[in-house]
Amino acid sequence: MEEILKYRLIEEIIATNDIVILDQIKSLLTGENGDFWDNLDADSKKSIERGLKDFELGKTESHESIMEKYKSRFTK
Repeated sequence: MEEILKYRLIEEIIATNDIVILDQIKSLLTGENGDFWDNLDADSKKSIERGLKDFELGKTESHESIMEKYKSRFTK
């Protein structure tokens, strides 16, 4: 089973021309992923930092309370 999976992956890799996919596979196999933070854009970093600050200040709501709050908006 493992050999079949390997051959199928090789076939997919050979067939693709998507450089992003190839770079991701290379990074995965070589361990050259680095820190994901370094690959984020400035807006994403600011959003994460804002969320962490809100969490530290206790400005959070549970998933359940959010779902209940917006349930009526998205159900018919």
